[in-house]
Amino acid sequence: MNSLCQIKKANALLSISILFSLTACGELPGFNVDAKTDDFVQEPVRNDKIDILFVIDNSGSMADEQAILAQSFEEFIKKFTDKKLDFQVGVISTDHVSDASWWSTSNPRYADFANAGPGSLLGYQTNERILRADSENIVAKFVQNSTLGIIGSGAEAGVKAATTALSTTMLGAGGWNEGFVRDEAMLAVVFVSDEDEGVLTGSTAAQKRYYIRGNATAAASRREAFVSRLGELKSDVSLLSINAVVAPTQAECPSVWVNDDSLLSTGDFYMDIANEYGGKIIPICRDFSGPIIELGADLVKLLSRFKLKQKPDGQIRVYVNGTVVERDEVNGWAYISETNEVEFRGDAIPASDALIEVVYVPGEPLG
Repeated sequence: MNSLCQIKKANALLSISILFSLTACGELPGFNVDAKTDDFVQEPVRNDKIDILFVIDNSGSMADEQAILAQSFEEFIKKFTDKKLDFQVGVISTDHVSDASWWSTSNPRYADFANAGPGSLLGYQTNERILRADSENIVAKFVQNSTLGIIGSGAEAGVKAATTALSTTMLGAGGWNEGFVRDEAMLAVVFVSDEDEGVLTGSTAAQKRYYIRGNATAAASRREAFVSRLGELKSDVSLLSINAVVAPTQAECPSVWVNDDSLLSTGDFYMDIANEYGGKIIPICRDFSGPIIELGADLVKLLSRFKLKQKPDGQIRVYVNGTVVERDEVNGWAYISETNEVEFRGDAIPASDALIEVVYVPGEPLG
């Protein structure tokens, strides 16, 4: 007699149960099933952790853009708090020229940000440098932490700054950014700059600004350093999300200008890296609050994928806390055949403490 075998895991916060339709307890094609049981249980641990690094341009033209980012944060982070996800948020500057003493003395506003030099996570006055799910007044603190002012170096170097921020020295024991990157968490980086990655040449105060894409050797070296460090931190690229809020093209952002090296200020270097990791490109030249909030939703969705241990053969049924969830590309679940995952979407994304069951007849075992 065909029947669905029910699995009860009362003490588990999260489990994925695979139920077979069997004629009798015994063998399935490709499987050896114990004669005393007619169910197969897998209990993966859901990854509900994410570390989000905002790399913010603090040069002279960024006041409005910093304000838009700050104003967007409440709805951005609500995507994570609503689902009870375990997040950390940090802010660094694109300024990789000025040392710690300059940050402390050159401007009254900057004196409010303690730091250990370029790549430092920044907290305004007594604010935490790493904002977490249990941080009090997290929105107000992010607004203060991310409003960096506009007297940073005009040679924006967000990728270089991020590489430094994520270095062993900064993240290791006793490092300024210790505790920010967790082994099991997804790492998301969001570059926010109205100019491309820059380099400095010369040795005087009259140094000209150059975009790094005009220097192939320097560009290759800086890109390799960043990508290599990401690989050291996350061997699984599915745990990486690299995104850029920049000027994509002159057509989309007519206000872009030409620098001293006759190159447009479009964020080519940032976009190349973001595209390599399948990240989002968000135009900075208009109100980008909506796309930033959507980015938050996309990151939550990436934390709502559940890998199945076997390939399904036929219909899949999905339950959250005992209630059926419909298959729906917008507000339900979808099956990703390439990765053999069930992905929740929209309103159907479950909280991190939900009990999830996936019911199906298995096909061929995975290698």
